[in-house]
Amino acid sequence: MFYFAATLIDDPLIDAINFMKEAFIKNKTFSQYPSDNLPSQFIPDGITHYMYKKDNNGQKVLIVDCYEFLVCRLLRNGLEAGDIFCLDSARFRSFEDDLLDDHQWHQKEKLIAKAG
Repeated sequence: MFYFAATLIDDPLIDAINFMKEAFIKNKTFSQYPSDNLPSQFIPDGITHYMYKKDNNGQKVLIVDCYEFLVCRLLRNGLEAGDIFCLDSARFRSFEDDLLDDHQWHQKEKLIAKAG
């Protein structure tokens, strides 16, 4: 199972991704959950009117197919931009994972000599 993280500490998209992973593990679809339970703080204000419809009672209900597509789309965009990363991936790892920590950097002369 992949673990995703973001450059922002409390990125709401990570909550949606983790919810999606849990639903897939349980072999459930999003329509099996009440739409209020789906994390939706990541949905940009400009597209909320595309994400909801009115049910028979006139209540606003999340369109789960659009929701799933948006989570996947924003995950892809975040991975490509480097805002979201995966520790188990060579391509989508965090930039900071490739940097030396302070302890290693204090031995930079040895490292430079070793690297040639």
